Amino acid sequence: MFKKVEVAYTDRANDGERLKRITEILAEGVYAYLKTSGLLREDIERTERIKRLLEKAKEVGNHAEEEIEGEGS
Repeated sequence: MFKKVEVAYTDRANDGERLKRITEILAEGVYAYLKTSGLLREDIERTERIKRLLEKAKEVGNHAEEEIEGEGS
């Protein structure tokens, strides 16, 4: 497997842009590592808990709307 080396030069005067680019490079590398090593997975149990919480929140919101509409009549 061949790897491509990319070289980019930035002005030394712009430290903010330089740090942003370094962060982007590191983030891409970490993501690629996690994905290839199988560590980047979806937590199905956590996803289900979040869905249940969202459904409960919608129910509470709907109930609150019904109460507000009932008071307005």
